[in-house]
Amino acid sequence: MNQNTMFRIMELFWLSVAIILAIIGIWMIINNQLEASRIPFFGAAGATAMYILRRYQRKRSGPANPNKKP
Repeated sequence: MNQNTMFRIMELFWLSVAIILAIIGIWMIINNQLEASRIPFFGAAGATAMYILRRYQRKRSGPANPNKKP
């Protein structure tokens, strides 16, 4: 497993965590738990930041296999 594959797996992980936490936060708002819904939204913001960081790292590291011809 190369580095780009690991970056891609981590991207998908952080994106799914962000989506799940956002859904939980919205569900808590719907159930009138406005004060408690802050925690999932802060977690979703952190997970989104990690997703952006991993995406930037993958893009910066170059192609997955530079020796492979198109």
